[in-house]
Amino acid sequence: MAACSVGYAQSKKLIVVHAVGGAEITISPRHVTSMRAAHPESANELLIEHVNCVIGLDDGRFVSVVEECADIRKALEDDT
Repeated sequence: MAACSVGYAQSKKLIVVHAVGGAEITISPRHVTSMRAAHPESANELLIEHVNCVIGLDDGRFVSVVEECADIRKALEDDT
């Protein structure tokens, strides 16, 4: 499982997560409105295999990532 990391861009903290294909996705913590975790004991209802967390953004878009929501939540808390 890939670990999310906290990076810096133009002196603002950003969260770096990964799409199923391995592409890096950089998200500003201030735009995260919700997260939904996959449930390992049931079929993956998050549409795509290997997606572990869906991140909701304040513009209405959703980002499907391979990181666990708990890891993303920790990175978001570290940002505050």
